[in-house]
Amino acid sequence: MSLQEVRVGLKDGPDIKGNSLRRELKEKLGIEVKDIQTGTVYRFEDISEEEADRLRRHALTDLITQQSTLNSPLFKGNVRVLEIGYKPGVMNPVEGSLFAVSRFLGISPRAVSQSTEYAFWGKSAFRRSKSSAEIIPT
Repeated sequence: MSLQEVRVGLKDGPDIKGNSLRRELKEKLGIEVKDIQTGTVYRFEDISEEEADRLRRHALTDLITQQSTLNSPLFKGNVRVLEIGYKPGVMNPVEGSLFAVSRFLGISPRAVSQSTEYAFWGKSAFRRSKSSAEIIPT
């Protein structure tokens, strides 16, 4: 058993969170990107791949509107992905729900976490600074 990652995002249609960020980048920073899609990453420590797949199918993914992957990237192609999560030691309110749904399905992870991925298509580059990731025009 090891670390299992479930990634969940929209199948089709507009990504409201991504579109909002794209507009804000253009209006406030003058940075244009073709598209931004968002996804959620769930990590479970010390469960099997089969248990993670059960969580993915039965609790974490709305099969009508969402797509999901297990231990593989959600976004493919010429894309830059930025992941943002809580700092270590800061309680993420989603974690309690992840433990609860896991227990409901008879699964006992040692630790859980949740973060958000932002996938950028178009001309953008990332530079890592000490305090944050910055998007800079190329």
